[in-house]
Amino acid sequence: FNLGASNCSDQVIENIGIAKKYIKSVGIETPMTPEFFKTFFKKKQKILETKLDFINCA
Repeated sequence: FNLGASNCSDQVIENIGIAKKYIKSVGIETPMTPEFFKTFFKKKQKILETKLDFINCA
């Protein structure tokens, strides 16, 4: 999932959790921009609660 494209949309975070039920390995691949970092940090706990497998934010 590219959370940066949706600015960490709650709907996309919810979809990560749904995808985890059906797909073995689910994660986030997003460029780390200053705007994304601020939003990601605010929603970090909600994102981690989806039980995603990896986060790649370079």
